[in-house]
Formats: sequence, C-alpha cells, structure tokens
Amino acid sequence: MKYFLDAEFHEYQKQPKVLGLNVGKPINTIELISIGIVSETYNVHTNKKYPGTENKEYYAICKDFDLKAAWNNEWLRENVLTGIWKTLAYKEYDGKINYTTDGGLIIFFEDGTKTVVKAYKSFKMLINKYGKTKKQIATEIYDFVSESTYVKDGFEASENENLNPEFYAYYADYDWVVFCQLWSALYPVQPKSFETGMSYMNPKGFPYYCKDLKQMLDEEAISTYCNNGTLDSEKDINRRIEHLKAHPDYPKQSNEHNALADAKWNKELYKFLNTL
Repeated sequence: MKYFLDAEFHEYQKQPKVLGLNVGKPINTIELISIGIVSETYNVHTNKKYPGTENKEYYAICKDFDLKAAWNNEWLRENVLTGIWKTLAYKEYDGKINYTTDGGLIIFFEDGTKTVVKAYKSFKMLINKYGKTKKQIATEIYDFVSESTYVKDGFEASENENLNPEFYAYYADYDWVVFCQLWSALYPVQPKSFETGMSYMNPKGFPYYCKDLKQMLDEEAISTYCNNGTLDSEKDINRRIEHLKAHPDYPKQSNEHNALADAKWNKELYKFLNTL
C-alpha cells in the first residue's frame, strides 16, 4: 500500500535548560508541528475520515513542540500556525468568532457578550486541548497504516513483517526525519531486545526510506523534454520542469502548508506523473 505524507515542522537552534536555566550551547533541532497522511485508495472527493476501511486519511497536530519558539518565527506564524489556530478556534467556538486588527480573537457568547483573547494565548490553549503527544501520534499512525494495534510492550506481531507500506513525500527529507522521530517517542529508552540503528526507529514491516516526489518530477521532466538524454544546465532543467508544471492535468495546490491538504496534493502529483 502506498501512503502520501506531509509534515509541518520547526527547525531551529534550541537552548538546553535545566531548572529554567540555560545550559551549554544551543543545539540544532527539528520539531513536528502537524502531519497528514493519505492512502493510495483514498478518493479525494469522498473526504472520509480516519478510521476507515477503503478511503483513508490521517491528520494530527502535535502538542510537544516549543510553541513560543515556533510562534516567534514570522514565516511559521503566518504560513502554518495561523491557519491551524483559526481552524481550531472556529471548531472550539462553533464559528462564533471574529478577529481584531492586531490578530487577536473576539469570541461571541450566546448571551450577547463577547471577550477578546490575544492570539498566542488563545492558540496555546487550543493546542493543549486539541493537540496530541508524539506518542499518541505514533500509535495512531501505526494503527492507521498497519490496521493493527500498538500494545504496551511493543507492536503487535501478527502479519506486520509482511506489511511493506511505501511512503511518498514532496521534498521528503525533513518530513521523513520527523516521521521517524515519532517511533522513539514510544520507546524513549531503547529496549535491549531491539536491534540498533534504523531498525529501532521504525516498526517491523515499515521501510527505512521515503520516496521523493520532487525527484520523480525532475526525472520525468528531464526524460520528457530532453531529446538527447543529456543535461545542459540547471536553468535548462528548471525550464523543462516548468514546462511540465504547465501541463493542463498538473495538480493545482490549495491550502498550502496544511499538512493534510499537502498530503492529498502529493497523491494527486503521483497519479499525474504515472499518467505521462
């Protein structure tokens, strides 16, 4: 089974702290914000939610990332976090909201009263309520992909050694890093019974790599628009890619930087590339 994934994340230098005090030098880190996965049997027009039997999708917002650090990143705040915040606020208050000119939230109540909440304070409350831990997300993804069960002492053995799902993402490297990090949340201390290395990071039957749709797009563009099979220049390669993107059947993106929407687009891109 093929699965198409996308993740939103925050890459930054994190300052280690002990008892609230800075310790040592900042370290490079990457933290999951949200993740979306769509199975190959998913029909984009049916919009059925997990759990499902034939048409499946999965989406989760993580609550384990440093919210303040991410919120202080202007690009993340404008392109990723604000969209999540507004979706959760609409859900929490049943659409009875509006926004202040400085980005705050106006909440209207049944008795005609209203209150104003600062954006960050509101978002923090909503993330704590609707977000999930990495351990929860890892467990749910395992159940979603394997249609099996994660149990306290490890993954259910059953037939998962023959599972062999394939994962696809667009510019896949970082998505795959935060995806694989999830499994360590289930076992913070590596059990002696587990093998070391990548076999520890992923459950049985899961691959150790993700297939990159951007690479597939580049290769298809080169093979389609390159007459003699040679590469001339990066500029020429990019021109061929843009030519392919101008194809009338090339999938259009909407709600970009929403992990589930991007995962659906990844699936449509895969289908498009396989029709050429």
